[in-house]
Amino acid sequence: MLAASGAACTPASDDVNLTGISGLGTSDGATEDTGSNDTGTDEGTTGDPDPNCGPQPPQCAELIECLSVVLPDIDVSDIEPGGSCWCGTTQDAIECRDLCVDQLEIVENQYPNVEECGGGSTTTDPTGDGDGDGDGDPGPLPNLTLDQFYLGSHLLAPGAAVNYYFELVNNGPVDTMWVYQDRVILSVNDVFGDDDDFVIHAGAFEFIVEANENYLYYIPITLPDDLVNGEYYVALELDYTNVINESDETDNWRFDADKLVIMGEASVDLAPSDALASEYAVKTGTPTDVSVTVDNLGLDDIGPYTVRFYYSSDQNITNNDTLLCSVNAPGLAGNSATVVEDQCMVPELEGDYYLGVIVDPSNVIAETDETNNIAFDPALVTISPLDVDLQPSMIGTGSLSVGADDLVAYSATVTNNGADPTPPFSIAFYYSLDANITQADKLICQVNGPALQPGASAPINTNCDVPLIATANYRLGVIVDPNNVINETNEANNTAVHPNSVSVTAPIVDLEYSFHGDNLPFFANPGQNISYTLDVWNNGSAPSGPFSAKMVWSVDANITNGDIEGCTVALASIPPLTMAHYVFPCTVPDFQIGNYYSGAIIDPTNAVPETVENNNIGVSFDAQIFN
Repeated sequence: MLAASGAACTPASDDVNLTGISGLGTSDGATEDTGSNDTGTDEGTTGDPDPNCGPQPPQCAELIECLSVVLPDIDVSDIEPGGSCWCGTTQDAIECRDLCVDQLEIVENQYPNVEECGGGSTTTDPTGDGDGDGDGDPGPLPNLTLDQFYLGSHLLAPGAAVNYYFELVNNGPVDTMWVYQDRVILSVNDVFGDDDDFVIHAGAFEFIVEANENYLYYIPITLPDDLVNGEYYVALELDYTNVINESDETDNWRFDADKLVIMGEASVDLAPSDALASEYAVKTGTPTDVSVTVDNLGLDDIGPYTVRFYYSSDQNITNNDTLLCSVNAPGLAGNSATVVEDQCMVPELEGDYYLGVIVDPSNVIAETDETNNIAFDPALVTISPLDVDLQPSMIGTGSLSVGADDLVAYSATVTNNGADPTPPFSIAFYYSLDANITQADKLICQVNGPALQPGASAPINTNCDVPLIATANYRLGVIVDPNNVINETNEANNTAVHPNSVSVTAPIVDLEYSFHGDNLPFFANPGQNISYTLDVWNNGSAPSGPFSAKMVWSVDANITNGDIEGCTVALASIPPLTMAHYVFPCTVPDFQIGNYYSGAIIDPTNAVPETVENNNIGVSFDAQIFN
């Protein structure tokens, strides 16, 4: 520990008697004399002396008399007759006498007009605004202040030990008394003195601070175990009980320039309660509302978390129960609660079930209590099959002769033949080369239809672009609920077809391979980078539209889609009767060394309808050697 001006100082321990002047005593565990005392007058002492103790020096009696006026609350039992100072060793008594002499000189200087402290007159207000001479001057006073204050570390866990360092200054003309109390205070904001302040350390400082001197000290403290994670402002306050009468009582504070960051294990605990089903008789495939209250019983905030709702055959809710729906909650502050709710689709179940909830079902969040993450609604929910049957009819179109990219009107009527209302549904329109409409046919567009009451019908009308398909005659068809989202009593009547054919005319496009090359050396390596050039013609009378090209490697000159793919690239549209030149990077596959032919396949998935489909492949003249 460093001491300014050459003075060596030691801080007070945390277990000192905060109300006594323990610096006067040298024996631990000293107690007051509780015997019956007579009042005595010999040399200022009082009471009958203990026959096992030495006499009280007159200087200590004078000090007690002075302190009884200027600091009446200070415990001076150690230096009273029979006190621990005079009942120990001779050396103890000598040290106590010397301390009395020193302290008596300090108080006499600080209170020169108090008769009991050696002054020339008596005052009934020795520590007030005057010094007894009627001019309002209290006489020379010390002034404690701080030039430095900081913690030894600013990133700590709750319960951690840390030193606080401070430079103690007395810039007054007289020494201080030997004991006063200081405290270290934390605040969540930069305002000290409001309701969020709390003291993490308070202790007695038992050293005289000489006039016009400064000292550097450090004191070890331990943070509270229950300190909440977060950032704190830190302050040190000297003589907060105002034991020392100072010339300036406003400069006893000092703030640490850096904030203290507490980062311990997060204290979070998610606990659901009041799980509620909005209805207790539901149909499969229909929406139902659910809710639950989630409390964060911990002190710390929590980030996003998951809440899952289940149907369970019993009150033992587990992840193996039937999942109803899952909600990603945004987060929750410490010691707060929120209601999590959702609208879920009733799964394919039948019978009586409990609505259950599990918060953080995958245990992603480390909680102080992992046993309270489950809740359930004690009332049973009865689930029955949905009796609905969607059937399309009356397929219509705005034109039976269309071209690709034309905007065309399409229509259909959908009827619910079931006994229950349907949920909202979807319907998809297709062009097919036959009357058997499937999802493998060419999708025109898909739209949504409304919920239907039993026996009700709804017209579906929409306008969609004709997709790019080859010129041909097609059948227009529809599929209701194409992805079988709704469980129906009859799933075989969800398609319908227009009675007439629709003539679709595609643009005249003919993509033709012309040439390709690369920058590989005569001997190349598998896995190395490559740059391709590719020339492609559009022999048609319409722009080709964007298309792709697939670069492959083959052990023979017969190039197919089954050869080893190097890369597939997207290429820009080619105007009519135009050749386009493309350059693009690729990577040689990491295949076995050997000889391979380089090939190119234009429009490998036949996404572009062409008048000629057999001129889209090209191959290199010679095989490339890879070693």
